[in-house]
Amino acid sequence: MGRPFSAGARVDTRPRVNAILRALNAAREAIPGYLTTGSVPLPVEQDRAAPRVLLLTSTLGSGHLRAAQAIEAALLERSPMPTVQTIDFWSLMDAGVAQTVHQTYLRLVQERPELYDRIHQLDQRTWRNILESNEAPPPALAEGLELLAATGAENARLESGGGHYALDRVLFRWLCAVLPAGARRSSGNRALGRRVLIHWGWARLARRLEARLHAFGPDVVIATQMGPAALLSYIKERRGLHAPLIGVLTDFGVHDLWIQTGIDRYCVAHGSIADLPDVANGCSRMSVTGIPLMPGFRNPPSVRQARLQLGLNPNAPVVLVPGGGLGLGVDAVAARLAGRPGATKERHAGSDRG
Repeated sequence: MGRPFSAGARVDTRPRVNAILRALNAAREAIPGYLTTGSVPLPVEQDRAAPRVLLLTSTLGSGHLRAAQAIEAALLERSPMPTVQTIDFWSLMDAGVAQTVHQTYLRLVQERPELYDRIHQLDQRTWRNILESNEAPPPALAEGLELLAATGAENARLESGGGHYALDRVLFRWLCAVLPAGARRSSGNRALGRRVLIHWGWARLARRLEARLHAFGPDVVIATQMGPAALLSYIKERRGLHAPLIGVLTDFGVHDLWIQTGIDRYCVAHGSIADLPDVANGCSRMSVTGIPLMPGFRNPPSVRQARLQLGLNPNAPVVLVPGGGLGLGVDAVAARLAGRPGATKERHAGSDRG
């Protein structure tokens, strides 16, 4: 068991934070100037102790996980024998429930992209109102919740008993029962039931994460996805936990859910992000670090070498269409490009495993 998670009186955690910032600089410097034009290295102080670092991430997709792995790799290079632990947000709930949410996400992106965009644009105030009031959710979220309920009803895995956090399945089935008829109504027992169940579920995740924090005793926590970051901020505000929390953004925009009072520093991809009005008002402690990269990107092959390794014509025009670990949208873009006169379609399986 690790040291007790710091609570009560604040302690000087700057050396620990600086150790992480030094590691993020290492990740940024993997490709000189990559995503960080005009930025300068982050200030650090001498730190002789080995930090205990907790990484919070999400395996819904691959980008957030790879960012966490890049930070860990940089830590192992730059800090003296750090102790690093990674927690996947989805490991805090029953595997069947997590799988259903994953499936709903994929359905949203692939079958209802316009609905996904509307849900993604909801701000933090909207999400807080879902937990703290009896008001009906906005139409976009109501549609998304109904899709979640439909996916849950179709998922046979939720019908089997047993397993870790098995009570989550009961809670989720109750939630699915009140969503279809109650999601669009602003009052009544169903609306109250919806709020209670959602709040109860979020609180259960918080208690589980808090227990793991106590067991590990981190000096600093790094979140590479907004959901885990919001959950830890929720814990810090209510339980008086003072380990610094660093949010590492892997996009060129800032979703409103990232703006949390419990986040002590933000590491962003580009300086222009800090100039956004909503961001500047909500989170002032920013460092431009670039998106963390795996060490393998330090010495990439030449264009000719890469083409030879992939079996591509070294002289033909080549278009790279990146689409993340799930490859969402790649086929549609590639099909349009391949349909152009003179185009030769070649597809190669791969991932961001640099």
